Amino acid sequence: MNKNNMQQHSTERYGGFARFLHWATAIIVLIAFIFGPGGSEEHVYSPQRDFDRHLHETLGLCVLALVVVRVIWRMFDTRPEPPPVPRWMDVSAKAVQGLLYVLLFALPITAITGAWLEGHPLTLLGGVEIPPLVAKMHATGATIATIHTWLGDAILWLAGAILGRIWECKDGYVYAMYWGGASGPRWNSPLVRWMESEGVATEFIKGYDWETLSLIQTPPEILEQIAAPTRALFQKHTKEELLEGALEHNAQVYPLNSTAEIAVNPQLAARDYWVELEHPELGVSITYPGPWAKTTEAPPRVTRRAPLIGEHNEEIYVKEMGYSEDKLRELKRDGII
Repeated sequence: MNKNNMQQHSTERYGGFARFLHWATAIIVLIAFIFGPGGSEEHVYSPQRDFDRHLHETLGLCVLALVVVRVIWRMFDTRPEPPPVPRWMDVSAKAVQGLLYVLLFALPITAITGAWLEGHPLTLLGGVEIPPLVAKMHATGATIATIHTWLGDAILWLAGAILGRIWECKDGYVYAMYWGGASGPRWNSPLVRWMESEGVATEFIKGYDWETLSLIQTPPEILEQIAAPTRALFQKHTKEELLEGALEHNAQVYPLNSTAEIAVNPQLAARDYWVELEHPELGVSITYPGPWAKTTEAPPRVTRRAPLIGEHNEEIYVKEMGYSEDKLRELKRDGII
């Protein structure tokens, strides 16, 4: 490969290390979100949540380190030339990119600050503890911890808005996701071939290098050129037609069904998913969801209806928790149970 080709390659796509930093950050953020204990302070710091919290805090520090390395790398790395676009698109693309970087810095920083101000050390995997480096201000720490939760929701929302979304079709909505990185060609190409077979694929989407699709770095005008033919395909069909087409083309498209549609779903009916259970107190039978799996040995079964409100109060409060009968009557009288 001559020098000119190397220069052309370097300006068409991001380098391998930059792509590694991007996808490592995205994956770790997602795992940290999944294992985030969430909820009240008592819930977050309960012994049952120790592993989740330790993993969450360890991954958070990894995100902070990756983002610092990423910013430094951007100062020296050769980046692709942006496509010529109107000024407002260029400004909006840079604003979204800047917002994502702010969120990636703010997420671990608010987590650390909130924990320390509440008086808690950072506890990492392996039992490593980093004690608070600031004076305790519990109310302020609790507020910052809440902000941290909001920021986590925000960054996942932005990620979903770029790489995965709900699309309108003829009679409702479907979900479809575009993948970037090494997985992009494998998972996106079937959908593009489906578009080609129906005459809605553009030259841009047919020739797009899916490995360059990036959560942070792909500008909005490129995303719109991907979205336009996708909308054209989905709006031609009903949910049922899109499901059949997805199975035929091996594409990742999923209809979003209402409760009524789920109740008459042919797949669930074919596997005898629904069961009828008697409600003697009502004098009727009610349809319930059945077992989550079908097995040949010891198949799971649904054998009784859901409990009524307060049906097992005596069993739980008196026999399990040791409350007296008088205490149970007092709780009922005061409307607590």
